[in-house]
Amino acid sequence: MYKVDAYLDEYGLRRHELFLRVVQSLIELSKAGSEERSLLESLSNHIGAKGVRYTHAQQVFAYEGEA
Repeated sequence: MYKVDAYLDEYGLRRHELFLRVVQSLIELSKAGSEERSLLESLSNHIGAKGVRYTHAQQVFAYEGEA
């Protein structure tokens, strides 16, 4: 995953809120069990494993639009 890390860091995507939300949205829109979803989930998990965490306030904000 070195190339993925290098790409994320080069473009500042690891902590870019919009990028993280787009990845999550694409996961939710993709078909369960598809290769697309699997790749997106792997990317999301990889980013999360490197220490990017949402604060409680960010989580609440993210769910306010779903009501």
